[in-house]
Amino acid sequence: MRRRDVGEKDAQAYPNKALREKDLGTFVEPSRVTSGTCLEKWLEEVARPRLRPKTYESYAWLIRKYALPTLGSRNLSALSPIEIQSLYNTL
Repeated sequence: MRRRDVGEKDAQAYPNKALREKDLGTFVEPSRVTSGTCLEKWLEEVARPRLRPKTYESYAWLIRKYALPTLGSRNLSALSPIEIQSLYNTL
């Protein structure tokens, strides 16, 4: 099989795979956003308005102490459930 044929097959398979994952709810759009950026944004835009100040500070401390050093530099689209579970197990 020529190398070009393999690339063409991959190019044809990707849209089908993406559509299947989207239907299953498991598709993640490839992105350069890190999980740390996402967590910080969630803290400010979602958690802060809904939580009491003391609870917010507790969440922020936990995320900054444990999640960011471990997962913060990983691209969000590349983060796997196993990595998240590993963080939980460590805690």
